[in-house]
Order: sequence, then structure tokens, then C-alpha cells
Amino acid sequence: MKKITIILVLLIVSALAFSDGDMDKGHNSGRWGYGRTGFMGRDFMNPMGMPFMYPEIEKLLRSQGHKTLGSLTVADIKMVMAKINEAAMINGYIQRSGRMSFIIPGAGQFMNKEPLSGTLFLTAHLGVIAGTLTGAYFLLPQDLQFGNTDYLNEPIGTIKDRWRSHSLYDYLPSAAVFAGGHLVDLIIRSIAEKNAENLARTKIKSGEVKPKAYFWNRGKTFGFGMHMGRM
Repeated sequence: MKKITIILVLLIVSALAFSDGDMDKGHNSGRWGYGRTGFMGRDFMNPMGMPFMYPEIEKLLRSQGHKTLGSLTVADIKMVMAKINEAAMINGYIQRSGRMSFIIPGAGQFMNKEPLSGTLFLTAHLGVIAGTLTGAYFLLPQDLQFGNTDYLNEPIGTIKDRWRSHSLYDYLPSAAVFAGGHLVDLIIRSIAEKNAENLARTKIKSGEVKPKAYFWNRGKTFGFGMHMGRM
């Protein structure tokens, strides 16, 4: 029995280490953290050097009380494995939804089957990019715009000399528009990220998206896995 218990405990550690390939840094208690506050703290480091503690798992572990390894049955360990992996999958799905919308605004919304909000975020993102590039271009000195400089046929040296002939002051209006556009786009990305995370939480809470567990057995080996699926 002790041998089986040790093997299953090792499996728990392995499952935690590889339970989700999307572990990344977070900024609040519902996401991954980088702290090293101990096994029962806000977060801790697994054997692979990645943080995976958050309130759901902490609560689960505390609920086990002061059980010793020898008192845990196979059913107990499977239950703990299942709940820890479920919490990891849920947090990973929420985080992935937000990350996708930060990279491409609207992507996390499309992932959660909300095409309207996804389209709005994507349109806003593309509109800001197009407006920023257009404004920055037309605020460049006149001799650097396409009508006065043939960037495809003129010698590179000539084009460089033309750009260098202007002072930094000449480029300030264009640079200001470019920086402002980048800031606005960053705000849109952040709003889209938070919206996608909240949307994912709502979908999970309503049961539209839920973790699906499966066990596999191959000869003398067995394992556990989970993936997010839609109802």
C-alpha cells in the first residue's frame, strides 16, 4: 500500500507540473503569480520551476486537513488530482482567453462564441492602427511623403540623406501621433483582455464551457488528463 501511495503522490506532482502549458504571470489572485510564499501561501513553485498555486487549490488542500500519506486511499488521491487539474484548467482557460484578446483584440471573444463583441474589439483595434499610420504619415515632412520621394526607384543613399536632412523637431508631430495611437491601442487591448476573461468566467459559471476529465490506461501505466470542452 505504501508503495502505491508513493507512486500516486509522484503522479500528482507530475500532473501539476504538466497540467497546463499556458502558465504565465498574472496580476491578481485569480491568475498565476511569481511569488515564493510557501506551499500553503498565495502561490508556490512546482518541481519544473513554474508557479501554480491560487485560491481554489489552496482551499482544496486545506480541506484535506492533516491527513497523512498513509491514510489516503487511491480514491482520495484521484479526487484531489481531479479537482486540482480542474482548477488549473479553468484558470488556464480564463487566462488564455484574456491573452488571446490582448494579442489580437476580439480573439478571446471569438473563442468564447461572442462574435459581436469580438468584431467590435477587432474593428476598434484595426481602426486605431490605420488611423495612427495615416496620421503619422501625413505629418511627416512633405519631401519624405510618397509624392515627393520614390522609395522603390531612388538610390537608398539619396533617401537616407533626405531623412537625415531634417531635425528631430520636424519629426515630433508624426512621432506624437504614433505614440498616442500606440497608447490608445494598448488601452483597447487591455479592455479586450479583461472583457474576454470575464466572458470566459461567465461561460464556465453557466456551464457552457466546462473541464472534461479523462483517464488512460496503457498496459502497466495509467494517467490523468483534462481539456476544456463546450456543452
